[in-house]
Amino acid sequence: MTQLTSVLHVDDEPSIADLTGTFLERQNDQFAVETATSVEEGLEMVNDRPPDCVISDYNMPGMDGIEFLQTVREEYPELPFILFTGKGSESVASEAISAGVTDYLQKGSGSEQYELLGNRIRNAVQARRETQRADRQEQQMRMTEFAGDTGSFELDTESGELRLTDGLRDLIDLPTEAGLSLDDAIGLYHPEDREDVRQTIDRARQTGERTHGTWRLQAQDGDERLVDVTFARAFTNGDVTTLRGALHDVTERKHREEKITDREQTLRSAYEIIADGDRSVSEQLEALLAVARDHIGTDYATFSHIQEDQYEFERVAVAPGIDLQAGDTIDLIELPICERVFETAEPLVLSDVAADAPELVDSEWGIACYLGAPVVVNDASYGTFCFYDVEPRSEAFSEWEQTFVELLGDWVGAELTRRQATEQLQQQNEQLEEFANVVSHDLRNPLNVAQGRLELAQGEYDSEHLNAIGKAHARMEALIEDLLTLARDGHEVTEFTAVDLSALIDNCWAAVETNGATLVTDTDRTVQADRSRLKQLFENLIRNAVEHGGDDVTVTIGAFENGFYIADDGPGIPQAKRDDIFEVGFSTNTGGTGFGLSIVKQVAEAHNWGVQLSESENGGARFEIPGVNFADS
Repeated sequence: MTQLTSVLHVDDEPSIADLTGTFLERQNDQFAVETATSVEEGLEMVNDRPPDCVISDYNMPGMDGIEFLQTVREEYPELPFILFTGKGSESVASEAISAGVTDYLQKGSGSEQYELLGNRIRNAVQARRETQRADRQEQQMRMTEFAGDTGSFELDTESGELRLTDGLRDLIDLPTEAGLSLDDAIGLYHPEDREDVRQTIDRARQTGERTHGTWRLQAQDGDERLVDVTFARAFTNGDVTTLRGALHDVTERKHREEKITDREQTLRSAYEIIADGDRSVSEQLEALLAVARDHIGTDYATFSHIQEDQYEFERVAVAPGIDLQAGDTIDLIELPICERVFETAEPLVLSDVAADAPELVDSEWGIACYLGAPVVVNDASYGTFCFYDVEPRSEAFSEWEQTFVELLGDWVGAELTRRQATEQLQQQNEQLEEFANVVSHDLRNPLNVAQGRLELAQGEYDSEHLNAIGKAHARMEALIEDLLTLARDGHEVTEFTAVDLSALIDNCWAAVETNGATLVTDTDRTVQADRSRLKQLFENLIRNAVEHGGDDVTVTIGAFENGFYIADDGPGIPQAKRDDIFEVGFSTNTGGTGFGLSIVKQVAEAHNWGVQLSESENGGARFEIPGVNFADS
């Protein structure tokens, strides 16, 4: 959107003022002309709202045009002021120029004079606006210097003269009195960057467009810095004659960006190592130590296991030429620094051991800087994860490096804890499998012999004692079957098939002694499950309903949105006992094994299902199995 130009025309002849305004607005629709018929009125209008340009006659009563100009200049020294008068003389022109008039134009006849006046107004206003814009730009650039690492300059493209701000002189270490040519300025840059600098300046010169570049600056003090440089047009009159620019030292920002990139890469490498399931823990540790040592920049990186007074280097990553191997063992007293970390279970950071903690100086290893974190396994100190050198560190370990090492120590501790838990679980499973074999063989064989002898005795004798022995045998057999189920079938289900619930329920009902109980099947869904395990679940739930509900109990099995249920109209399960019914060995029936509902829970969890107990509509028990995937959905 083009900016409007406000013009104030002061002339004691109203007809001339109006005519001039009409011609100017017709000539340029961006002109907005107001008129005043006296200097006093004109001054009031200027003070009320300064225009972009003032046009004034010379001969006016009370105060002439020169006096009007002088009065305006006292308050508005840069306001464009054109003397448009019918009195043309060298003395008037000289007086006007001395008073600071912007332009001088003698009135004439015809429309050409208004075209000329319009051009003079446009040029005067444009020049002032360019000056104001340049001044604002310069002010802004100077203000940015207060933020530090910033300087500004102005380049005369015709003469090659450079004018530098104090901020820029400080950046390039140039004395205040020293001058600098364009060639000298280009010579301050790295030889490989100089041609690009020159081409960028030429492009700004030729096009007037804002240009930008990032180059290496070699300051007088010998330091090399990375700077962002921007060139912008400041003045133009057909050709660009002046360029202004700003130079910002981005060395530190670049270093920070490089640090961030390096840290991101290090974290990515560490994550890839940790996530690589094909590597053993030993291989993962060696790779992590190598990545971290390169990142931190120490010669030594070790993971240790400390037992009593012995320090074992479980894994190492060291610089070439250092004789240290995994499996080496030394007395803990030789490494008081590691002993401190182990005993306190706290990280330790020492850039200069002799200066920061002389009591930890060792005579054997000569550790001069140290960054270590404890490794805790199963809530007990296991060893250390540490980095060190035999020379003090010139720069302190950064907060990031400390955090990174602590994270690695935490991961190692967590991974070892997980591995130990896995090994213990595997051992427990092996022991459980061994127990199941003992139960299956060593108990079943004598039970089978006893059952056979019982049957022979019952053929020869009729005794209630023999019947009691038979019931005891049956209970022992049920206990063995349930124990074997719990011991061998507790693993997660990995193979799923489509199982017709209605058909499976009928099969389970036929397999359980239900006496006079009634089955109501209220579902035709197909579920994704392990059929044999699901059969265990239903048989135990049906058996539980019949055992607790009596011979005339009605058992209803149906489905809901994401699962199925089995409910009965029996006496139900008291609220106080509902939290315990899934515990191994818990039973409210003296004839039960106490394993049935434990098996139900085990089967549900193996499928990643849930199991919930509530009261049925008829006051009995209602078992719900949510989280089920239906094959017919």
